[in-house]
Amino acid sequence: MTLLLKDAINPNLVQTLEGGPALVHCGPFGNIAHGCNSVAATQLGLALSDIVLTEAGFGADLGAEKFFDIKCRFAGLKPEAAIIVATVRALKMHGGVKKDRLATATPRRCSGVLKTCAATSAT
Repeated sequence: MTLLLKDAINPNLVQTLEGGPALVHCGPFGNIAHGCNSVAATQLGLALSDIVLTEAGFGADLGAEKFFDIKCRFAGLKPEAAIIVATVRALKMHGGVKKDRLATATPRRCSGVLKTCAATSAT
């Protein structure tokens, strides 16, 4: 068994559907304690390229907070940007829309965000 797993500690170089390279090492579910890939994979990615994207689990409280507070501090990483993915339904729900009106209601607080999303997706 040791012989079979001797290389399992190393990050794996794989190819995305678009043909780009990706390093996979303890993905978001591989280490459920903090929900992000290993420090080794991130450092290897930084050594091999100009930009490294890390999926930090789901939710700001489950993934992003632990990524910034634990992984980045421990590894000495200083991220320059963060990408937040949110659905229109989630924006409406957290904006105070009642559950039975989520399909139709657009609160004034979300209208600017929704217009921006529509304009961006049209390009």
